Amino acid sequence: MIPSTDRQTWNGLFYLRAAFCVAIVAWHCSVLGTSSVFNPAAFPSHIVEASDVIYLYFCLLGSPMFFLISFFLAAGRRGEKGLAIARIGWLFWLCMFWLTLWTLCRGGFGALGLRYHPSAVWPDIHSLLWHVVTGGSGPYYYFFSLLGLTCVCFAAVRLPRGLVWSLLAASVAAVGLVPLAVARWQSWAWMDAYWMPLNFVPYVFIGILSRDYIDRHPRSSSSPRFTIALLPIFLLFVGLAISEWWYLPHGNNFAHNITAIPMYTRLSVVVGTTAFFFLSFLVTDPPPPWIRFVSDNSLGIYCIHVLLLWFCHIDLLAIGPLRRIPAGAFAFLAVLPLSLLGTVLLRRALGKRLV
Repeated sequence: MIPSTDRQTWNGLFYLRAAFCVAIVAWHCSVLGTSSVFNPAAFPSHIVEASDVIYLYFCLLGSPMFFLISFFLAAGRRGEKGLAIARIGWLFWLCMFWLTLWTLCRGGFGALGLRYHPSAVWPDIHSLLWHVVTGGSGPYYYFFSLLGLTCVCFAAVRLPRGLVWSLLAASVAAVGLVPLAVARWQSWAWMDAYWMPLNFVPYVFIGILSRDYIDRHPRSSSSPRFTIALLPIFLLFVGLAISEWWYLPHGNNFAHNITAIPMYTRLSVVVGTTAFFFLSFLVTDPPPPWIRFVSDNSLGIYCIHVLLLWFCHIDLLAIGPLRRIPAGAFAFLAVLPLSLLGTVLLRRALGKRLV
């Protein structure tokens, strides 16, 4: 989603960007409808459906995958202070532009429920900060988290690798333990919110360590050992995906998610994202032009499809409990090409910095 500034090219990353960009749009369009796991009253008797598997174990790997790709590429530019500052500055303006546009399109601060001080024009600091961190209670949370964690990445890339491994273990443990705490204490429900930056911290360290490995072993992906090593990672992904249905579904998760299972605060998401990421290095052939086109425009697709869904009155915040969208497939088929078209037009008008 974030354009690459890396001098090297890994063809598999184009496929990842294209596939998961489309997957994110499909998720937001509810292309397969919604099951009872989206229903606070019905989820205790829910039986896993095919749509649950596609949503939770593919579509919802989209945002984490873009975080991981971004950190992997950033880790390769260690020592380039000017580039780090430029990238952070660009992410700041990207965050402000799309969050402001989202806010205005939804009627301004007041329409989004931000609190104001008496006789003040602007919302209070706490309310404004909440608005920024949550992306206006919409998908633009991605930019705030990416901005903050990119700063962490540029700092962590200079740390001893033993410490990076320790930080990875700690962050993965946090992702695994937070849902258990939320199930016990409802007041902690915000900790496994879909917009919580904690969800994406592991990908900083996975990106750094992955880049170290690929740089040291540039031809390792062509080795049979690399392919064989992926098998246990995928088996772990499947095992976690199955087991979490026994302990993760809980009513407290609906406070800041639209399903009984946390959207991103899951070990299966971390392992699954890592597995697909490494799988992409088996791809050596350049992508066909249409894959490259979707990949290169993935940032614009992400940003614009959200607004298109809003203007089409498909409220992202209401696709949850008791809500089905029979026209989800139709919305997907309409929104995806319109987002591509909008990206091309905006790039001509504004350049590539904002889309």
